[in-house]
Amino acid sequence: MNKFTKVLASFCAASMIFGTMSANVFANSGTVTPNQAEDYSGTGFKEPEDSGEDFQIESDSKIEVPISSGAPLTLDQGEQELPPSEPKPDDLKAPLAKAEPVDQGADQPAVQGADQPVNQPVDQPVDQPVNPEIEPVPAKVPISVNQQYINNNGYQMPVTSGTYMLKENITVTNCAYAETADQDITIDLNGHTITYVGSENLYVLGKVRGVNGDGTGALMTRVTGVSLTIKDSGSTGLITTGEGYNGSGNTDYWINDTGVGKDTGRGGCILIENGCFLVLNGGTISGFKAADDGGAIHVGNGGSFTMNGGKITNCSAGQGGGGIAVHASSKSKYKPDESISLRGSLVINGGEISGNTANNQGGGVRALRGDMEINGGVIENNICKSGTGSFGGGGVAVSKGNVSPVMKISGNPKIENNTCTANPKRNNMYFFDGITLSLGGALSSEAKIGFASDTNTRTMKYFNTSGNSYALTSFFCDDSDYKPVENKGYIMLTNTVPQVAGYQLVIAGDIKLRAALNLGTFAEDSTSVTYSYSYTKDTKTVNVEKTVNYSDFGTYESYRTVDIPVESACITSPITLTINYGTDGHVTKDPVTVDQYITNVMHGDFDDKIKAVAYSIRVYGSFAMMQFNINMNDPALRPASEEINASLYDPQTVILQKYLIGDGALYAPANDPDEAFYGASVSFLSKTEVNMYFKKSVLGTTDPKMTVTYSNGKEETISATENGSYYVYTVKGSSGNGFAATKFDVPFSYSVGNVSGEYSVNTYLQVVEYKFHGESSNITLKLAEAYYDFARKCQQL
Repeated sequence: MNKFTKVLASFCAASMIFGTMSANVFANSGTVTPNQAEDYSGTGFKEPEDSGEDFQIESDSKIEVPISSGAPLTLDQGEQELPPSEPKPDDLKAPLAKAEPVDQGADQPAVQGADQPVNQPVDQPVDQPVNPEIEPVPAKVPISVNQQYINNNGYQMPVTSGTYMLKENITVTNCAYAETADQDITIDLNGHTITYVGSENLYVLGKVRGVNGDGTGALMTRVTGVSLTIKDSGSTGLITTGEGYNGSGNTDYWINDTGVGKDTGRGGCILIENGCFLVLNGGTISGFKAADDGGAIHVGNGGSFTMNGGKITNCSAGQGGGGIAVHASSKSKYKPDESISLRGSLVINGGEISGNTANNQGGGVRALRGDMEINGGVIENNICKSGTGSFGGGGVAVSKGNVSPVMKISGNPKIENNTCTANPKRNNMYFFDGITLSLGGALSSEAKIGFASDTNTRTMKYFNTSGNSYALTSFFCDDSDYKPVENKGYIMLTNTVPQVAGYQLVIAGDIKLRAALNLGTFAEDSTSVTYSYSYTKDTKTVNVEKTVNYSDFGTYESYRTVDIPVESACITSPITLTINYGTDGHVTKDPVTVDQYITNVMHGDFDDKIKAVAYSIRVYGSFAMMQFNINMNDPALRPASEEINASLYDPQTVILQKYLIGDGALYAPANDPDEAFYGASVSFLSKTEVNMYFKKSVLGTTDPKMTVTYSNGKEETISATENGSYYVYTVKGSSGNGFAATKFDVPFSYSVGNVSGEYSVNTYLQVVEYKFHGESSNITLKLAEAYYDFARKCQQL
């Protein structure tokens, strides 16, 4: 190149640089001059015309330009293009840059090619000439986006290549369909908020489609290379939904040997398919919902999502993946084109996925047949509501289906503190289909990965260590009875330590919580169980702690059992159980309550009769606790024949005088001189006991002992306790532990002084029913009815 040409080229380059800097002033100043009317026919603003005059705009000045409601205004930018018949010299053509799916740090879009539309935004000037002897051309500046820009762009986000920076909070109405091949879009939230009030996704990146009008049928040519990067130059960037709105998910396509079908309700915020890419480097995505999978983001057939930073939170899915779902076709390849992979791909390098909810699988992330790599980031405080059958995974649910996806984990991920509501043994990462993840690289000792699977598959291989370094303490099992171990290059679980296999309620006069124990491989005679709990009774705190040795364990099928007596007063009190084994080993179970057990039974897969008994226990126990509140001075509880001095009676006991039963017959002992038998009460605490009252003055004995004979022939002598002017006898049944609910209507015979007769718990219930018949609000009647229902249900088992 001769000297003259070099000088001319340098002069042209300097002019272009100055022009670009001038464009920066106007693009970022927030004001508009009369020479800067907007070009609404494109996706942004055009560069100002060089008028040749010097002028300045004060930083505080504001020049308003009315917007015409008619045809869009355009201005000549002063650029001169060579006529079509005179192509540009080769040394002035800019090479086309290949679109990259991941932000490489420069945050700049790929250089626009000659096939791009002529009407470009102001921040994307025509490509500059490239010549090694001219100083480098400055990088293209981002396109400024405000609400007016969105309105002029069809009320949607951009769908053409470029880097777009928010200058204010904006509201978006329409879905942005980025479906043109090789588009490279970067959104910089810049600390601002995008509020989406549409009914479907915010962004759709390509779609798998069939040849039919509705997108079904034989596979069409695929759209590839669409790339969307989301970043946040500020610290508060947010993508969310307006009140009453949520991205409900657009049409997702599935593929099998017969062609393409369609489904809806996936990807509340963004749907990615068809060889397209999404990269999240910053900002928060929050508040989106999907009726099916992927509350925030759904990665479908052939799509790819890389999360390097940012946060996905407060999103939900009707099925799986409250935050993210990565799926694939039911076939690993679509024939006859073997080069087309239909597996979605998810890579998590950083960021946070928290506070999301799914009904069935993966409160945070669901990976079904799709490839997944987790190399970092935090997945915590997500919720999966169901934990039955093949559901679960409060943090991550992993399944391979009928394909063989690539599953890797490495680095420093945190998958902990998630919840599976129906099954806490599936809280964090839950595995289906016997799938194994590989350590794709070294795993940091600071990593925390909670995991578990079904009981019958806990011998499976969870992680293939592949010779990579790791710390076994980085893994923990959601089921505390199991511990991770290393076995021949795999992380597995072992249950060789004693554990609680389950609980059972036992009703036989007493209410007992029975713990079934699996003692593992440890010496049985070195094992013991300590249980402890506290509850309040008669305004006093009762503390219970007891150790049961192996010799006192019971046996049930292949389990050893320990029975824990439970008063109804402590049905809701936490019971802590610790299994002691060996010389110093111990396993402490999470506290359990009888009320929790009842809840699990009532909502679980149990026989209706079992559920009815569980319900009766809950009602029975609650009414028993209310019994303490009965005031004996209440006129409704006084016998009709005489006044009662309330101070003579134990306020915890309800005394009922004999009343008419049925058609007028009285309950009357065989010999009751001067009505010595005053009445009876039944204690509805954990022991079902009958308290019988007799007047001292007419009982006719100076040695008040009662003889009781039970239906099995057993006989006992009971001493009296004094209560004012009455002798009280407490009858506890032939076992001495109270009357079994199944025997509540079996009478016992008694004799004391000159009075004898037969009585039963059912007799008491009949008296209560007659006395308070029709008084549905009376607490004594409710208590009797609850126990009667409870007892009858027990008889039916």
